[in-house]
Amino acid sequence: MKLLNKKTIKNILIALFFLILQNRFAFAAEPKIVSGTVQFMKDLLTWILVLVPAGGGVMIGYHAIMKALSDGDASVIADRNRKMKNVLISCAIAESASGIIAAFLAYFK
Repeated sequence: MKLLNKKTIKNILIALFFLILQNRFAFAAEPKIVSGTVQFMKDLLTWILVLVPAGGGVMIGYHAIMKALSDGDASVIADRNRKMKNVLISCAIAESASGIIAAFLAYFK
């Protein structure tokens, strides 16, 4: 009874080759483009976390001023209230998305 025929030996050698190849690249240094992209995204998210609330505050202030200048027109007041609500929702979505992306990027370092 022959346990190791040519096909079995060939499969074992191929498996060992891919195991060695996988270990070679698993411990290799991270490419510069990957580390640079991760750092760029972190810097961009820092700016987003600062600019989104500031921009949202400016937009809400603008809509509040336009609402105050509407002379009591109910349709304009309702429109400005809707726009202020949309700004708040958009800011919440942008802040949440940047937080999710930051958490995802944390796995690369």
